Amino acid sequence: MIPANYVAPVTTGGWAQLQWYWTDTVWSGFYYGQSKNNLSNLRKGTMYNPATGTSIATIAPYGSQGSIGTGAIESQQEYHVNIAYDPNPAIRLGLEYSYYITHYARNLYDITTINSIPSGLTSQGTANTIRFSAQYFF
Repeated sequence: MIPANYVAPVTTGGWAQLQWYWTDTVWSGFYYGQSKNNLSNLRKGTMYNPATGTSIATIAPYGSQGSIGTGAIESQQEYHVNIAYDPNPAIRLGLEYSYYITHYARNLYDITTINSIPSGLTSQGTANTIRFSAQYFF
């Protein structure tokens, strides 16, 4: 018998982008993407109380069969903006900024400790990145 709070681990998401040519040699890209993993509370290792919006018990400890680890991703959003410049037909230079927001499946704040002291970890992480590229076309 399957417990009532189990759901299929379905992943949904999408991506949208826009490219804009400012001139014949300069163009930009704007991108947004997201994904969500539909994980049941039993799979996350907690029992959820919908009336209060909180976890009420830990069912599956870390490392046990059926429990997911601390780094399991429940959802992620990402934003990118870039600019590219073609100074001549053989060379392309680019610069991109990216911002990521990741929500983890387990509530790390309540259960993760280091030497019996709360670790300060949260169930959300962010990242900012900047990339430079140089391409030569043979």
